[in-house]
Amino acid sequence: MIAVLERPIRWLAGQSSQPWRPYIPGKPTSWVPDIAMLVMLAVITYLLVSPSALVHFDVDLRDFVMEHRPEWLRWVFLTLVWSGQGGVLGGTALVLAGLMSYRYTTVRPLLAWVAAYFMMGLLAPYKWITDRPAPRCRMPSEQTGYSDCSSVGDYVDAFHATLFSGLETADSFPSGHAVNTIVWCGIIVLCTGYLLRPWMRKAILLTPPILAYISMIGLHYHWFWDIPAGLLFGGIIIRIVYRVPWTTIPLPAILEPERKYQ
Repeated sequence: MIAVLERPIRWLAGQSSQPWRPYIPGKPTSWVPDIAMLVMLAVITYLLVSPSALVHFDVDLRDFVMEHRPEWLRWVFLTLVWSGQGGVLGGTALVLAGLMSYRYTTVRPLLAWVAAYFMMGLLAPYKWITDRPAPRCRMPSEQTGYSDCSSVGDYVDAFHATLFSGLETADSFPSGHAVNTIVWCGIIVLCTGYLLRPWMRKAILLTPPILAYISMIGLHYHWFWDIPAGLLFGGIIIRIVYRVPWTTIPLPAILEPERKYQ
């Protein structure tokens, strides 16, 4: 482990006069994948508006996991769920972007982080509008008329597990954890990719989404189809960030007085 980290640590020990180079996996040039992801997101959204086969699959999977998940596995999932926490991933990406900015004396890595952060702001209104309860939420109470995630009552059925449910605490779609894994891991690779070996880049891009997928379903935080929707949402955001010519885009002198990218 020390041998793996020795090169990055030594590399960060001093500043460089060379320009910062963002590492962009795939280097998107065509808009076809972006449009395809947007269409797939729209299709999933449409099919979750009513109790379709997708909704019934979500409910059946939720019930199966509830019946067969041992308690020890729940604690494993509680540990794995941190792989999709926005504070952890976003904070890590911010620290690494800051280190790159210090190393290369440029604000560009931090600007990439800020761009991703503001686009992530689109997720909250999308979740509020689609208004889907989480798998662990309960059916509307006869006394109060609304649902919550307490320990009272039956879990929501296929009729109440749709979008636009009108229930309280309904913000499950799409999965924010899934969006976090795609966007923030993509920013980490963008900022530090040239420091890492190929297997390390692949591990950063692939491992958190897989762990988040498993843990979200195992803990009943999200339905099965919430997560691919989140991956698509995050994929669109990170591809937009990757399209920005971070090494050539002109910046005001107040942000980059040395102008070493010209």
